[in-house]
Amino acid sequence: MRSDTSVPRLLPKRVLDQKTGAVDIDYYWDGKLAPKVHITGKLVDRLSGYSLIKKDLDNALKWMRLAKALANEHRPAGEGAYLETKNRDVFDLVKAYFVASVTFYAKCFTETARRHAQASRAWLDPGFLSAHDSCMSYRNNLAAHSGDKEFELAKTYVLINPEEGKKTISSPTSRQYECNMTLL
Repeated sequence: MRSDTSVPRLLPKRVLDQKTGAVDIDYYWDGKLAPKVHITGKLVDRLSGYSLIKKDLDNALKWMRLAKALANEHRPAGEGAYLETKNRDVFDLVKAYFVASVTFYAKCFTETARRHAQASRAWLDPGFLSAHDSCMSYRNNLAAHSGDKEFELAKTYVLINPEEGKKTISSPTSRQYECNMTLL
């Protein structure tokens, strides 16, 4: 058991039903089982939705920090803003953290019927609007819809064999993959 609340004396214990995947939570106050009553209603649903938004924002920030730290481990000293990826496995992991971060961040600002709550761009301090807009653009153009921004693209080439008498080089076709991500 560990506390994941701001109340240090309150500890939740999660129990996973291995057959159904359902999770039940018991709460302990100073080690004693605390009785619980499930409450519902519009305001309660909204509060639950905001707690999910908080969790998603915490995860998005954690994953973005992991992506940035991992990318920086492979950045030569004195290099510019862009980095050529030499280690595909490492940068596939950077991309996974980045896309997960962007997706969960943007989920907080998009409407969903089941969440009953949505963050608003209007709530943000003006100093964060540019980063927010950039993140939403990545969500719309890289993670969710593969839109018009060309954050990710592939180019296919037919290679001409420089040896006389041969028209092309046999398969596989050469492909160049590019992905431009700015780690916020």
